[in-house]
This record gives sequence, structure tokens and C-alpha cells, in this order.
Amino acid sequence: MCRYALTFQVIHVGGAKGWVVSFVVFLQMTVYLAVDSSLSMRLPIDDNSEISRRAIACQLVLQTVQKVQALDMDRKIRLVDFSHNSKIISCDIRNIEDAEKNLNCIDVSASADLISLFLLIKMENDDETSILLVFTDACTFTPEEVNLTHLPNCTVKFVCVLNEALTDDNQVARLWAISLQTEGFKEELEDSQPWMPYFVSDYDTIDSCSDALAKDLCPVPTFLLKCGLLKAYFKTLPSVDNGDWNAVVEIIGFVPINYMTNMPTTRHHFLISQLNSEDVLNLLCSALRLEESVAICRLNKNLYGALCYISAKEEDPSVCRLSMALFPCGPMPVSWLPPFTTMSSQSVVDAGNEEQSFCIRNDGLSRPSYSSVQRTCWYEVHGLQSDVQKIARLLKKIPDRTFLFYSELNRIHAYCCAIGAEDVLEKLIQVLDEESSTQSPLIIKHSMYANEKLRMYGLKNSAEIQPLQ
Repeated sequence: MCRYALTFQVIHVGGAKGWVVSFVVFLQMTVYLAVDSSLSMRLPIDDNSEISRRAIACQLVLQTVQKVQALDMDRKIRLVDFSHNSKIISCDIRNIEDAEKNLNCIDVSASADLISLFLLIKMENDDETSILLVFTDACTFTPEEVNLTHLPNCTVKFVCVLNEALTDDNQVARLWAISLQTEGFKEELEDSQPWMPYFVSDYDTIDSCSDALAKDLCPVPTFLLKCGLLKAYFKTLPSVDNGDWNAVVEIIGFVPINYMTNMPTTRHHFLISQLNSEDVLNLLCSALRLEESVAICRLNKNLYGALCYISAKEEDPSVCRLSMALFPCGPMPVSWLPPFTTMSSQSVVDAGNEEQSFCIRNDGLSRPSYSSVQRTCWYEVHGLQSDVQKIARLLKKIPDRTFLFYSELNRIHAYCCAIGAEDVLEKLIQVLDEESSTQSPLIIKHSMYANEKLRMYGLKNSAEIQPLQ
């Protein structure tokens, strides 16, 4: 069964033109990190050390968690107690202190049972997009033989905290065979090295080992961005799975940012410069900002995206940021613009092909409205002030403007929930109190009702507040 997650994203695009808000549902790979709790894990890592094998394993797991989250914030991670009766460790994986506390609370058992571990992962509805990484000393497992029916649906890999010279060759071969079977490996034996267990002793430090594990769990491909004769290499954050995009991402045209207000998007990725490509990306970023445009990119045969300049007001104006906003699949993902298949790279737009436009024109096309009210931008102070003042005016016109008052109230509350603006929500409650204090009992009643609901819902519940009857 595939796992899905819901993400809510709010990004400010292209100077002060507006916000892009998107709800995203996407396939999400789960990483299971299982820590061996068998008795041998209490032993020191070697004869010259007092550090236990389990301490090394826990340290490596926690560092790997942090680095996987840095590479892909959307990646789902589950910690597992690998013991005679394996179980999922309940903890807040985003809070590394909580994860460490729960790992340290696990009791060491006499032995670990691979079959118990695999059945647990199968009960978690794992699939081929998931991966199980087992941290162990490869010393004591229950003697039951693992067969194909026991294996989980996901790939299984092993990390050995012992020096390779101290491990049992037969046990290592057994773990290697399990990894190959879960991967469905059918090639020549000499090509099977990538599925060998990892050995901590192969790395200089725990930090370098966790780096390697995180990069293997979250491979970050490098893409080539082409704009005419200009080229730049980049990676993305969050990372993009191999095969989702073409290796060469081509800019096929430019569109004024005001044509793209409320554009439908599915995901957003920040661009990270690679291979000395900063100059080209900075040049492109500055051009998009000055021209107040976005660049339309072809990501694969049926997927397009908008390359946008984004800014944070508190940052140095010279610092440029580029973000790729993905459209829904299809040649015409933005209904009020012509099909993107009508655009092509500037390299093929010449005197013999004058009908081919490098910049989409929007003459006579109507952009649909996603709301019955005019939206304002909170990027500048006056946008926020305008919304609060409008609420105060509508409050004083109750009962004639009751419906509009609650419509505006729900809109502003939804904005606060989307961006976590607790201070704005508190200010709104204060304004409603102050503005209603000298008004009629009916207005005071509506104000008290609205504030009660705002305090009850807070930033965790953006449900609409129904008008007081």
C-alpha cells in the first residue's frame, strides 16, 4: 500500500505581487531505522574502547535522522526496536532529543529476531518505495532460517557497528543475501557490492558514516538548467527522485508574474547551485525580479514548472533565491494560459519561425477567481492594516454586513493559520474587543462570539466560523 502525506505550502513569489498557496498530496517513501537490542550490543566496540556497540548504533541513527531530514524534509522516518519482539518506537522524530530519549529507554534483550522484524515492517504496509536499515553488530540472531515468505516488500540493508575483521563471515554473507533478495538482484555477483552491509570501520568518523548513509537514503540528483546558450547546474531542496525530471531542464518561455496569480501548483523546490553555476543563477534571478516574470520550464514530457524569484524582506537584497513551482501534469496546467506545448526554447525561435513566441501573451484571457473576495498581500504592512481595518468597519455595520464580516474574519483567520501568524491573530482579537466596546449590544455580542471562536480554534484549526444566529 502506498503512503501519502498532505502538505500545505505558502510561498511569496516575484517581489511584492502575491502569495502562492498550494495543498499537495504526494507519494512518500518511508525510511525504517532499526536498532539491534540483543545482549551482545552491550559489549564494547573493541578491546581498546569502553563505548558500547549500542551507543555507537544510537549515535549513528540519530545523526542519520538529522541528515535525512536536512536532505528531504518530507521523508517519513520510523525508529524500530529490533529485538526478539520487534516494535515501532513511538516518538516525535522531528524532535531529536525526544528520539534520543526513547532510544535510550529500550531494554536490551537476549537476542534479536529477524523474522519478527520483517513481519513488523510488513504489518506497517511497507512497499517497494520504502527501505529498512538495520543497525547491528551481526553477532546474535535467532537461529530460525529466513525464507522468501518472511521478507518485507521494501529493500533491506544492514549497518554493522563492528570492525569488519571482528565479524562472523557467515553472518555477514547471510545479511548480504537478504539484501540481494529484497532488491530482486539477478545480475552477476561482482555487481552486488552496493548491497554489502555498511561497516562503520570503513569511515573515519561517525559523522562521515552518517553522511554516506543519508546520501544513499536520499540521493540528490544534479540537473542542468538551459536558457538559450546559458547553462547552470543545480540540485533541489527537497530533493527530487531520480527519473521524476529530465536530466536537462529547459526554460521554454517567460510569463509576467501578474498572469500567474493563484496558479495551480503541486510542489515547490528551492534551487541550490552546483559546479560553479552561481553566476548564471544569480543573473537569471535578477532578471526575473527586474522584469517581474516567471520562467516556464519543461521538467519532463508531461510536467512543467514555473521558476520564480522569491525574496525575504529581512535578507540582503543582493541575495537571490530561485524556487521551482510544479504545475499539475499535462500540457495545459494553467487553464487561462495557452498550452505550454506552444512554447519552445529561444534557440529555435528565428526569422524563419516568427510565429513561435518565446513569451506567452495573455490578450483577452480571463483568469478565474478562487475566492469571492479580493485577496490582499501581507508582504507589506499596509496589506495587513487594510485587512484589519476592513474587519473593524464591517463589525460596526452589523447586522447589515453580517455575512461579509464573517467572510472576512474567516479569510484572515485562514491566513494566520497558513503562515503561523500568532501575533496577528492576537492583534485581531484585541481590535475586535476595542472596536466593539462603544457599540450596540448586538455588535458586542458578535464580537465576543467571534473572539471566543478565534481563541478556541487558534492556529491549529482553520475551520470556518459560522455567523452567530
